[in-house]
Amino acid sequence: MISDGSAPEREGALERAGATVLRAAGTVAALRALKTMGVNSLYAEGGAGLAGELLDTGSVDRLIIFQSPVVLGAGALGAFDRTGSFSLEQASRLRVVRQRRFGDDDMTIYALR
Repeated sequence: MISDGSAPEREGALERAGATVLRAAGTVAALRALKTMGVNSLYAEGGAGLAGELLDTGSVDRLIIFQSPVVLGAGALGAFDRTGSFSLEQASRLRVVRQRRFGDDDMTIYALR
């Protein structure tokens, strides 16, 4: 678990259960600390806030998107609602690495670098 230290009871419970808790002042600092610990690959899942921060800081090599045939409607938070805004001319095109279908859902893996 990566923590900013704001949930000591939760962190303690995780440590007692055998987890390693990494305390860092932000996501980029946590990624740098993980790198010094020999972590070269990381799967991050956390919603639009984490996705936006990782994308905006250039911390993503691969982007895996699952698309489901479900309409969430007004008020739903989109996957990229927390990323920077670009015009169509400024936006970069991503290279598709792989596509796969899981039942009704589609998975697409994009290379960002």
